[in-house]
Amino acid sequence: MIRIRPRLFSFHIRMKLEMERNVFRIGLASIAFVASACIVWAAPPEPMSRHYGDHPLVGKIWSFEKKGFVAPQALIADAVGRRYVLLGEIHDNPDHHALQAWVVRSIAESGRKPAVVFEMIPQELQGDIDAYLALANSGAEGFGAAVRWEERGWPSWDVYQPIMDAAFDFSLVVRAGDADTRLRMKVGREGLNALGESEQKRLGLEKEESDIEREFLSTILYESHCGLVPRESLQPMANVQSFRDAALADAMLGSQGEGAVLIAGGGHVRDDLAAPKFLRRRGVAEDDILTIAIREVDPATDDAKSYLPQGVNEAKAFDYLWFTPVYDRTDHCAELKKRLGEKSN
Repeated sequence: MIRIRPRLFSFHIRMKLEMERNVFRIGLASIAFVASACIVWAAPPEPMSRHYGDHPLVGKIWSFEKKGFVAPQALIADAVGRRYVLLGEIHDNPDHHALQAWVVRSIAESGRKPAVVFEMIPQELQGDIDAYLALANSGAEGFGAAVRWEERGWPSWDVYQPIMDAAFDFSLVVRAGDADTRLRMKVGREGLNALGESEQKRLGLEKEESDIEREFLSTILYESHCGLVPRESLQPMANVQSFRDAALADAMLGSQGEGAVLIAGGGHVRDDLAAPKFLRRRGVAEDDILTIAIREVDPATDDAKSYLPQGVNEAKAFDYLWFTPVYDRTDHCAELKKRLGEKSN
């Protein structure tokens, strides 16, 4: 009988896992090479949004690595070779969902079948997703009603449906991404310790954030609330934000597909602060992750680099910026100020 010392056994296991990861990366790189050589992808959809459609950045894609613009086909060739692709949106802009659908469809056309993970669906509704998809007559059109999409406050299902059309056409796994609603509320009240030590560790939340990370997240939340919420009130929001990002990463890791594509708000796909950070904490290699922020143009500037947020410790915030016209020019800060004023009366 041969006995293997525990440390040596552990070493062999680590080496085996690393070899498997390398094989997968090489496989994806091969797929990307073959796809880029053999597939001619359709052009991305034309913009539908009404405002600033003649802006010089509309339709362009800026690459952090290249420090310049790239063609859509180059972005897809890159996405095909990554296990986890994160697509950041502005929720109410139909152009963003059309581009997300195009990316999902293009990856699937290469032969890969990633899962599609939605930030907009909390994980307690995964059973509703599975039950709907199991129906013989299920289709993308009825999916929104099945998960109470608009009832829960999201923009019209019609603008998101092209993403599900792609998922149905290629029989892709669909996953609820957001953290369980009750747990989110509990974390907001009690902090991350409400999850319990083992769950915090499993999700990668046991590591305390650095001062600079906390400051960055605090500033993002402060600005996203138009400076109307006192900074001292933001810590519960920061806890919930971190929990949600960790849950999105967990849903991607737990998907039964060939990797996953995340559909989420732009803040959740930031490479330095959000779901990608938790993917890395869970052992995902940097070159297995791709972050794409779909951004509305600003009429005041056509400098693509100025749209890229400053990253923590000079890290990149996104791999790519993809520019679209503006869908809605409503002053949301003015609306929020009005609502907060009504509540205080």
